[in-house]
Parts: sequence; C-alpha cells; structure tokens
Amino acid sequence: MFGLQKPVFVHEELDLANVSVPGPSAPKRAIRTQASRFDLTLSIIKHMHDACMKQRCRLVVMKFGRYLPRWKDNADLLPNERRLRDAAQRLNIAYLDLDDAFDANGVTADELLWGNDDGHWNAYGHRLAADFLYEFLVESQLITAM
Repeated sequence: MFGLQKPVFVHEELDLANVSVPGPSAPKRAIRTQASRFDLTLSIIKHMHDACMKQRCRLVVMKFGRYLPRWKDNADLLPNERRLRDAAQRLNIAYLDLDDAFDANGVTADELLWGNDDGHWNAYGHRLAADFLYEFLVESQLITAM
C-alpha cells in the first residue's frame, strides 16, 4: 500500500485526487488514475505548453531512458516515443531525444552509470546531458551561445 494514497491526476483534465494526503493511520482508500500513462503524460505536457505560451516562453521536452540496458531493445517503447515526438512537433514544442544524442555520439550506458548502482547518471552523465541540451538550445535558437 505504500505510496498508493499520494496525489494523482484522475484523468486527462488533470483533476487531482488523494488531496490532501491522508495520514499514516487513516484507512487505506486510494484513488487511481483512469487515464493511460501515456495520455496522462501528454496531457500534462500540453498543459505545461499552454502555461508557457501564456508567459511567452517555449517549453522544451527532453526524452531519455532507452539507453538503459533493460529498455535498449524494447520495441514496445518505440510507438510511444514516436507519438511523443509527433505530438511535440504538432504543438510546436522543442523536442530533444537525448537517447538519439547518446547513440550518435557513441555514449554507452556504462559510461553514464559507472559508479552508481541505481540506474541514475553519474557526474559524467549529467555533464553530457547538459552539453547536449546546451547544443540543442543554441541550434534551436532558444538561447544565444556564450
């Protein structure tokens, strides 16, 4: 039951349930989302994009995670990756596929994760991600090169 009573978006309109979070001694009554994970993610991105547009700034989506050995050859991920990329293009959202950047530059999961046993990047992995993001932002003319 751990974590089941955390706040959750119930559907793609982003109405919240499990708010406020019940105390540990409260009866266990968790509400789960009715939306698919992908549709909910896309809805959150659309809402963020709308909020950015109101502030006259651009949203940038950076997708990563396929470099991990357990996901590298998972063909089930590809349709959702394409849907995310296509949705970003349709909404005019800047989209960086960090997995493709890692692949294009010969970066391995071992290099990104060396020294960490939990699947998170090491300092080198963070540096590479920052460098690729910086290059993308400059090439997309979202920032000026320093």
